[in-house]
Amino acid sequence: IAGFVSFNEKITVVKIASLILALFGLLLVFNLSLANNSLLGAVAAIIAGIAGGTEVAYTKKVSGRYSSLQLCIFSWASIFATHLVASTLLREHWLTLSFSVPWFGVIGFAAASLLAFMLVIIGFRYVEPSIGGIVGLLEIIFGIVFGIMFFHETLTLTIIAGSILIIIAAALPNLKDLLPSRDLPS
Repeated sequence: IAGFVSFNEKITVVKIASLILALFGLLLVFNLSLANNSLLGAVAAIIAGIAGGTEVAYTKKVSGRYSSLQLCIFSWASIFATHLVASTLLREHWLTLSFSVPWFGVIGFAAASLLAFMLVIIGFRYVEPSIGGIVGLLEIIFGIVFGIMFFHETLTLTIIAGSILIIIAAALPNLKDLLPSRDLPS
């Protein structure tokens, strides 16, 4: 949507098909149902996805004028300000800064997040926002793999099927570049 609105990106049959496949894949992976009280988590994930997708798409608009580090700093400062207000309104308990293993973990996570976001900004310079957004769903596949490896989460048939749909959705817009020059629909 951000690509269409901000960049006059052409909505093609392949992009629509990718979006539909990705949405069905997400439904299968997250096994959404009202019976298991997953609605709040699903709504939170949708809001986070909209915010993240919008953030990345709009950084593309200014990535020619600012470095990826500058864009990260601006983005993080904006996020800090909005979250500080929300945290204050919700009267959340804040932990004090200390030299401890958990805080080093937080610092490591922040550094990894900064590097990842910088790479996303650089990558988005080369692809359309809609395609980048669908490819970005592969993050979920890596989350599944790491969840299985490190937390011994259970792999089910619905997660496998959903993952396959997400991978197909991510690959579909790029197939015309990989296949021999034939008249493929856009």
